Amino acid sequence: STVVNIKRFLQTGRNFLAQCHAITTYENNVNGKFQTTNGIIEVNNNLGTSVTVTNPDLAFYQYDGVYHANDGGSVKNWRYISGSTNLNNSYTKIKGNGVDTITFGATMSKTGTGLGGMVFYIGNHSFDVSNEQNISGMRMYMNAFLMPTQLPGNCFRGAPLPVRLTSFQGNLNNKKVNLEWAVAENEIAEKFELEKSIDGIDFHTAALVFTSEKTGTEKYQYAESMNTEKIFYRLRMTDKSGRVTYSMILVFQTKYALAESKISILNNPATERLSFSFPLNNNQMIDIKVIDLLGRVQMKQTTNGSQGINNISIQLPAALQTGMYILEVTGSTDRLTSKFVKK
Repeated sequence: STVVNIKRFLQTGRNFLAQCHAITTYENNVNGKFQTTNGIIEVNNNLGTSVTVTNPDLAFYQYDGVYHANDGGSVKNWRYISGSTNLNNSYTKIKGNGVDTITFGATMSKTGTGLGGMVFYIGNHSFDVSNEQNISGMRMYMNAFLMPTQLPGNCFRGAPLPVRLTSFQGNLNNKKVNLEWAVAENEIAEKFELEKSIDGIDFHTAALVFTSEKTGTEKYQYAESMNTEKIFYRLRMTDKSGRVTYSMILVFQTKYALAESKISILNNPATERLSFSFPLNNNQMIDIKVIDLLGRVQMKQTTNGSQGINNISIQLPAALQTGMYILEVTGSTDRLTSKFVKK
C-alpha cells in the first residue's frame, strides 16, 4: 500500500527520492517499477571514484567534482535484472567504466508530464563533508529536493492575501447615509462587518454583510438613517482564513455647509489610502485626480457622486512619492480642490 500511495503522490505532481536499501525495496516491489520494466539487483561493485557522469546538464546531476560510487550502505550501486529495460524516461547519472558501464550509482526518471513526477535513486547510505566525493553526493541529494513540483489545489504558497478593498465611499443626503465598497478577489472574502461610532474611538457593528459567490471584483452597498450630528464608519473585513483587516474611517456630519464647497481631507498626511469628503449640489459623475505640484496627473478615477455630502476613500498609487499633492474633484457643475501630503 505504501508503494501505491507513492505512485499516487507522483501522479499529483510531487517528487520522490529513494536512497540505499530503499532503492531495491521500492523498485522491485510488484507495484513499483518506477524506472525499469523488471526491476534491479544490487551488485555493490568496487567502482570507487572512477565513474562516468552522464547527462550532466540535468538539474539533479549538476555538480563539479568527483563522486564515490561504493562508499557505504547496503545498496551502493546496482544493475538491471536480466531482460529489464528503461521505463518512464529513465536517465543514468553515475555509472561505472569498462565492464561496469551497466552498473549504476545514481539514476532518475520522469513518470508524467508537467512539473513533478520525478523519481530519484542515489546509492550509498549517508554523506558528510569529510571529502569532495561525499559533498558531491550531498549536492545530488539537495538537487533532488530543489526540483520543482506541482502545488496541490488545497495548499497555499504561504499565508493567503488579505481582502483587498479597492474603494470605500458614501454619501449623506437628507440625513440618510448610503455606503458602497468594492473589493478585488471577492472569492477570498468571507464577510464584512460595517462598524460605526459617534466619537471615532468606540465602534460597534451596525450591519453584517456576507460575500456573494462571484469571483473577481464585486461591489456591496448599505444604507441607513443618520440620527446624530456626526458619525464614523469603517469596514471590518474577514477573509476565508479568518484574517481580519480594517478599512479607512469615513466621517459624516449633518451640519456640513454646502455653501463652503470645499474638500475636507480626513487623513492628512496620507499613506496608502486617502480619505476625504466634499459636497455636491446634485447627482453627477465625478473625476478624482491626484496632481503633483508641476501639474502632472499621478492618478485619475471616475465614480458616481451624489447630492449632499460625499465621503470617499481611495487607494493611492504604490509609486506615488513622498511630498505634497493636489486633490481635484471635478463634475459637470462642480470643481473642488485641496492639498494633502503623501507620507
